[in-house]
Amino acid sequence: MTTRAKEQLLRELVELRQRVAELEAAEKAFRCRLELEAVVARVSSRFVNFSNIDDAINDTLAEIGAVTGAGRAYVFLFRDGLIMMDNTHEWCAEGVSAQIDNLKNMPCDMFPWWMTKLRNGELIHVTDVSRLPEEAGAERQTLESQDVKSLLVLPLYIAGELGGFIGFDNVVATGEWNSDDLMLLRVASEVIGNALARVRTEEALIKHDRQLEEQVKERTTELHEALAKLRQSEVRYRTILEETGDGYFETDLKGNFILVNDAMCRLMGYSKKELVGMNYRVFTPKEKLKGVFEAFNRVYQTKQPLRDFLYEIIRKDGSRGFAESTVFPIRSEKGEFIGFRGIMRDVTERKRAEEERRQLEQRAYLASRLASIGEMASGIAHEVNNPLTGVIGYAQLLSGRQDLPDDIRRDLQIINEGAQRVAGILKRMLTFARQHRPERKHVNINEIIDNTLYLRAYHLKSSNIEVTAQLDPDLPITVADPGQLQQVFLNLIINAETEMKLAHGGGKLSIKTEQVRDCIRISFKDDGPGIAEENLERIFEPFFTTREVGQGTGLGLSVCHGIVAEHKGKIYAKSKPGKGATFIVELPIVTELEGLELPTPQVEEPHRATKARILVVDDEPVLRELMGRVLTDEGHEVDVADDAEDALKMVKSKRYRLIVLDIKMPGMSGIELYKQLQKIAPSLARRVVFVTGDIIGRRTTAFLAKTKAPFITKPFDAIQFKTKVNEILTKGV
Repeated sequence: MTTRAKEQLLRELVELRQRVAELEAAEKAFRCRLELEAVVARVSSRFVNFSNIDDAINDTLAEIGAVTGAGRAYVFLFRDGLIMMDNTHEWCAEGVSAQIDNLKNMPCDMFPWWMTKLRNGELIHVTDVSRLPEEAGAERQTLESQDVKSLLVLPLYIAGELGGFIGFDNVVATGEWNSDDLMLLRVASEVIGNALARVRTEEALIKHDRQLEEQVKERTTELHEALAKLRQSEVRYRTILEETGDGYFETDLKGNFILVNDAMCRLMGYSKKELVGMNYRVFTPKEKLKGVFEAFNRVYQTKQPLRDFLYEIIRKDGSRGFAESTVFPIRSEKGEFIGFRGIMRDVTERKRAEEERRQLEQRAYLASRLASIGEMASGIAHEVNNPLTGVIGYAQLLSGRQDLPDDIRRDLQIINEGAQRVAGILKRMLTFARQHRPERKHVNINEIIDNTLYLRAYHLKSSNIEVTAQLDPDLPITVADPGQLQQVFLNLIINAETEMKLAHGGGKLSIKTEQVRDCIRISFKDDGPGIAEENLERIFEPFFTTREVGQGTGLGLSVCHGIVAEHKGKIYAKSKPGKGATFIVELPIVTELEGLELPTPQVEEPHRATKARILVVDDEPVLRELMGRVLTDEGHEVDVADDAEDALKMVKSKRYRLIVLDIKMPGMSGIELYKQLQKIAPSLARRVVFVTGDIIGRRTTAFLAKTKAPFITKPFDAIQFKTKVNEILTKGV
């Protein structure tokens, strides 16, 4: 190997190691992100349906405190108009002293520096308590008395107002808190603040509802006094409604709004004037109407509140959102059921995050499933390669006989062509499994299109498909795998043919090639039924299909996408229902073959090499006999062995000029035998040619790349085999 080739190989190895390191780092970051998202999801879900708010807050502090490595996590709540504050909830790591009992009934004005930052909505991030500014002397003294080294604190907003703060303490060491710690603290602050607001709102509503019922039942002697109390109650009631951060509504029995607060207007995107009198059907998706009716009807029938009902809404601007609803019955003074009142909490962002997480999990599942199918296809191809090599080889040996009648020779030709066809099918299976070496070379895209149309001409004609091809005669040559591109083009043509035939028994297919800047664009336009807008982003996902069972697997377009991506190109679709579809493939124009793995060149059969003693080692009797016969016909002296152990004994007792060695065998493998030869007969180890059907296996590929030993892949024919052996013997490998 030349110095330049060695340097190229070294660069490629360095680049490979870098890519592996980058992938490992990305995987680690992805796992950390998933773990962090799982914590966020648990914290969020904990407050969806809780029975005790204090337990939920304490559990949340314990979880986020443990994840961030804090020594103490806590919540302080203000009271009396931000005059006093109390440490209401606390979690401490093992070995850290609790402070909650020492931090009650504390005047807020004792800590002016601290309170100024909270009132301004600022994050308090102290990396070293001992270095707090002079104006924070009271804060430093209090924190140092608790052994606090560093801390991270956020304001806690309840119903839009500053209601306290939440934070982490580190009692071991000073230092920065990272962005993930801050993110967890923000999530906890928002979730706990919303939960406290919700609890206070529900408590206020329940309390007020009871007060109203008691007032209605009470017999009053003075009407004016009763009316005054009622007006006072109504003012207090409306104040609560307007100050709460959650949407509040009241409806009649038909579902028409009769009262809404400002938060409800913000949630729906309508003004109060627009919402009052509006029926729930206006902002409810059609497919959800039945479920909403049944939920409210359940409240009507049971006279019991409905809690945590997930309501999908359509806002005024057409966007969709989600709200968690709690619905109560409204009764008249006589106790009659006259309508509904409820609270709606906007959870759109949480639902979006949950959906993104679900899609990530689904993609991971689909990728795993596709990999399993690929492994299965690879295994099937490998198992068939051995007997297929025998069929091809013996058919060619028989065809080489001069005494064969013409009819038998034609039969053998048919057998050979059929076996070669099976070999091509296996190659396509390995291509699907991404387990076939790419064969990049200079190609003419127009020629590939012509060849593909020729292969499909009969089917297109019988399906009443009229094909129009506008192929740019000046289209530049590029470097690509012609077999893989033909697979992409054939799949797109068959898809268009199938859709047009199913839609109206035929149609028109237009294929166009053109150069657009530095790429070649190939478009396939049909007049079929088109693709629904919601499916355009999913058609390249594995297993996604809109066809009936048995009419498609949903793998074709995903394989096309993978092939085009491997060529550093793009594939996408444009369509409107009822107006056909256009699939567009864009490939970069590549002129240099450097860095691409070229296909093995076709070498004409050389003159017979000098007679040599050759050892053939293969566990397959058919292949062993075939290779032995081909080599014997070439004039060589051939010994055969069916396992590596016997071969090792024969090597120790005889001298061989060449060994033909199968890589995968029961017991000692070909690779293990090769390593033994390197120890006992190094010169003979350099004269080994490997035979393998596993060129795509990681271990095999790495071994062949490391040793640079010659090899021939199954299935092969007799001419390929003896050509390779004679070539090696002639060169004196």
